[in-house]
Amino acid sequence: APNHNETLSIAKNIDKEYTVAGYSYTGGGRSVSRVEISTDGGVHWELADIERKEQPNDYGMYWCWIWWQFNLKVADLVGCKEIWCRAW
Repeated sequence: APNHNETLSIAKNIDKEYTVAGYSYTGGGRSVSRVEISTDGGVHWELADIERKEQPNDYGMYWCWIWWQFNLKVADLVGCKEIWCRAW
């Protein structure tokens, strides 16, 4: 989410939330501990929810992508040029 070429009317949904979601991976067998979202070019960051199903292997390593999602206030999209995501 969002879907390819999806559009959202800000005016009609200004008082609602919109769910953005995706996958994250850190590499090197490290677990993703945090995913954050920004709508203002990285000035402010909001913590996304992580759905973690994988358990570490016998050596404490993680090798799977994790699913994350964030309920974004549509009002926060006013003036927004990009939605940024970072994970570690």
